Amino acid sequence: MISEVEFAIQWMVSGRNPDARRGADRSGAYTLDPKLLEAVVPNRAVTEERKLTADEQWLLDDVLADLTKREKDVFTLVRAEGLSFEYTAELLGISKSSVQTYLERAECKIENRKNGSLFLVS
Repeated sequence: MISEVEFAIQWMVSGRNPDARRGADRSGAYTLDPKLLEAVVPNRAVTEERKLTADEQWLLDDVLADLTKREKDVFTLVRAEGLSFEYTAELLGISKSSVQTYLERAECKIENRKNGSLFLVS
């Protein structure tokens, strides 16, 4: 019971599953400001109550506007929540390779939006 509580505390402190072998730390940095990612994830306990400014909300809406619903779901679960591809696939009822494909598409679209590219990604 003590180990389970320690596990839960570690998860709450880090915001990620402690057993995840390939978390956000290994893949590099987030594509967006972590404070903006907090706004994407509803129902997440935020230690610091803070409203998004109009500029931050516009930036978030603008960056995520090109993503399909499935791409937003996958991006949110994997990058903002730090869930594994396997667990994300289980939650969404799709294959692990589909999670990877949706995430790659989402990141490509976000990167293109950041760089001002106007071409479409298929």
